[in-house]
Amino acid sequence: SVSAALTQGIMIFIDYGFSRSEYYSPSRSDGTLVCHYQNIAHYEPLLFPGLQDISAWVDFSLVADNALDQGCEVFGYTSQMEFLLSSGILGRIDAKHPQDEEYNINQSLKQLLLPSQMGEAFKCMLLSKNYNLGIDNLEAKDYRHML
Repeated sequence: SVSAALTQGIMIFIDYGFSRSEYYSPSRSDGTLVCHYQNIAHYEPLLFPGLQDISAWVDFSLVADNALDQGCEVFGYTSQMEFLLSSGILGRIDAKHPQDEEYNINQSLKQLLLPSQMGEAFKCMLLSKNYNLGIDNLEAKDYRHML
């Protein structure tokens, strides 16, 4: 495991997923398998064999449980939107781009940040092992209580 190989440091996991209660919710009785073909999500894994990505959503509660068993601390759990905003992503965008580049940057930011896009579906989990991050918590909304 990654944690066994790591004696000291931090790990950041960003992926689409849920806490255990959301992951196993009765409303999710169809499971979490999702396919992506040409940037379009669908739920038919046999539709485009060899041409699409097939994956499943992450149970972040299980990741946290396993991390704790391996001697790691769950330092933070939040949405991708919260993590990127608290990391100052908007302040890192240089406004001195040609108009067409600025449009593309804005579209990319929307995809990463908007709740209807990747902003809420993708979660961010920070794990630490024998490492002091020098801060008490993330500046982002902390969803660890949901794990």
